[in-house]
Amino acid sequence: ALFSKNANDAFYSISNVFDQSFQRLSALGLYLDVQPQLTLAKFEGFAGRLVTGAKGIQALEWIPRVPKARKKTFESIAGFSGMSGYRIWQRDTDGKQVPVTERDVYYPVYFAEPLGPNLNALGFDLASNPVRRAALLSAQETGKMVISGRIQLVQDETHQFGFLAFRPVYRRDKPSETKQQRLQAITGFALAVYRITDLINQALPRAAKNSVISFDIHDDKAPPATSMLYASDNENSSTQPSQGRDEKIIHKIS
Repeated sequence: ALFSKNANDAFYSISNVFDQSFQRLSALGLYLDVQPQLTLAKFEGFAGRLVTGAKGIQALEWIPRVPKARKKTFESIAGFSGMSGYRIWQRDTDGKQVPVTERDVYYPVYFAEPLGPNLNALGFDLASNPVRRAALLSAQETGKMVISGRIQLVQDETHQFGFLAFRPVYRRDKPSETKQQRLQAITGFALAVYRITDLINQALPRAAKNSVISFDIHDDKAPPATSMLYASDNENSSTQPSQGRDEKIIHKIS
C-alpha cells in the first residue's frame, strides 16, 4: 500500500509538471497566432514571462518557415534587426557548426527566450536533424502539438537528455482545416525546449525521490536503443546506495 501510494504520488507530480510546462507552450502559441508582425521585443516580453520560474524549460522559441527563395533576404533582415551575423546553419556528423545544406524549406531558430543561454542555437535549422524534422513535420500536418524523440540539446552543456514540443502557427487569413490547407497556411512553430532531468527534479524533491522509489521514463515510440529518457538509478548511482530502492516504476510517454 505504501509503495502504491508513493508510486501514484510520483506519477501525478511528474504529470502535473509536464502539463504545466506544456501549458506555457500553448500560451505562446496562442500569442503567436495573433502576432503576424512579431518583433524581438514583443517576443522577449511575452515569452520572458512564461519562462520565469520554469526550471525545466531550456527555451521558448519562434521557428519561422523560410522557403529557399527567401533565405538570403531572411538572413539580411535578421541582421538589420540587431542580430548581426545571423545565418541559418546545421551540424555535421562531428557535431560542428557548418553552412546549411540547400533544401526547399528551412526552419531556423529565430527568437529564443531566455536569450543568453540559447545564443548558440540561433540560426540552427531544425529540419537538418532527423528527430527534430520528424516532429515538426508531424505538427505541421496534423495541426496539433507534437513532442519529439529524445535529443541532445545544441545549447545545453549539462548532457542530460532533452526533448522538444512543437506547436504549429498558421496564417489567420487562410483555412487550416485539412492537411493540404495546413501545408499552405503554415508560418512556423512555437517551440519549447525541455530538459528532462530538470523537469523531474522540479516534480520530485531529491530527498524524497532517493529514499522511496526508483523509476524509468521511456519513449515507447522510439527504438529500444534511444527510448530511455530518464533513469533515477543512473542519475544517483554514483552517490546513492542501492539497498532499499529495489522497487521500480516504468513510465512510458507515448
